Amino acid sequence: MAWRYCCYLCARREDSEDLLQDSLAHALRKFGQLRDPAGFKAWLMAVVRTRFISTLRRRKVEAELPDERLAPATDCSLLSDAVAVALLELPKPQRELLTLFYVEDLQLDEVATVLGASVSIVSQRLFRARRSLRRLLDAQPYYSGAGTAPEEL
Repeated sequence: MAWRYCCYLCARREDSEDLLQDSLAHALRKFGQLRDPAGFKAWLMAVVRTRFISTLRRRKVEAELPDERLAPATDCSLLSDAVAVALLELPKPQRELLTLFYVEDLQLDEVATVLGASVSIVSQRLFRARRSLRRLLDAQPYYSGAGTAPEEL
């Protein structure tokens, strides 16, 4: 799961590998700070995100990342082509939120931990992201859902 998130965040495989290694080393050093073992998944994802942001700041790289991302491994290809195309059209914060919630299968409280936001804010943003995704899917003439996005969106 941490590897997939690194791939999502980084444009190149080498950067993803570096981020994962840095994040795991940092997590190992800070493991004693983990208060609730049940929250390990969200804690580790938050470490990955924090290390990614720290790396960006250190390199003084502009926060705007290229849209070309490392293609996920075949076991990560959980999305249909139509949804994948629509996701790329979403703003990056909405894309990240939907990826964490649906692809990485994190709970709302875990996503809130990763993003450093409250559960209610994450819930509101998730609602808006779903609505935006639904609009994009409904606008796609080749969407296999006969012009209507699935109700779970």
